[in-house]
Amino acid sequence: MRIHERAAAYRNTRLVAGLVFAIAVAAVPLGVMTYGWWPQGCGDALHALLALGVGLVVHRSHARWSAHAYDALYVLLTLPYLATTWWPQLVEARAGTLSEPLLTSHFIMLGLAILPPRSLRVALSLIGLFTLHALVMWDAMARIAGAAALPREPWLTLFFAGITGGVCWSRWKRQELELRFALIATRADALARFNRILLGLRDRANTPLQTLEIGMTLLAERGADPARQARVIALMRGAVSQLSAFRLPGTQAVLAPDANGLASLSIDLERELAEVQALGAPSIPVGRARSPRRSP
Repeated sequence: MRIHERAAAYRNTRLVAGLVFAIAVAAVPLGVMTYGWWPQGCGDALHALLALGVGLVVHRSHARWSAHAYDALYVLLTLPYLATTWWPQLVEARAGTLSEPLLTSHFIMLGLAILPPRSLRVALSLIGLFTLHALVMWDAMARIAGAAALPREPWLTLFFAGITGGVCWSRWKRQELELRFALIATRADALARFNRILLGLRDRANTPLQTLEIGMTLLAERGADPARQARVIALMRGAVSQLSAFRLPGTQAVLAPDANGLASLSIDLERELAEVQALGAPSIPVGRARSPRRSP
């Protein structure tokens, strides 16, 4: 399940980095024309550079990091909004042109619900943080412009916080179900692969064991001529070599003709068992398991 969680966190963080970069780049000229280069334009430019750097780092990671690392980068992308949303509202409040000052905070909370981080705790914590930030901004704007300038606050912000929190929780539950179904399918694939390994071991071990049993029976007979004993010993050595091949890496999982022209199964046990373990099956020591007995 950790592989799927890591992949989901990687995709979300990379997408959020791209969106934040595009929004910040678009906000730079608007902020400079409306509020000046400092601090609004500079803040948006730094935010765009941060989003670009995070996006490149995430893209080059190729989903190899943990989900917690991607969630940390997600938080790093959203925290600058706590600062960049203040200056425009202060300028408008002092100029008496304040209009929907908390709309940006509402959109940020909505974005957190649509593209949340992998951890539900992180997502709800960010929504709570931006809700508190919006309430503090509402109190500051009310002191400057008066409570009449924000007639629907703070109730509209609290409504957005409840809705986005519910949406985030429902999306997280759905992702949990999808991950569980993916885990079930992965384990089924691992069990099917393990079954093929066991069948290959059984088929590979049957003929050498039969050869050893027949050879021991022939050697136990009295009066056997030396030439016959030599042939039996050669057959038994060949059977031992075939059984010893189970512990030798480097063979390929193909059906290849043997010296007699018959098809014999050759399996790379170490590679097959490693793939089974990667899919989530229990680990099995290679070379220590007992050889299966001949089927009746």
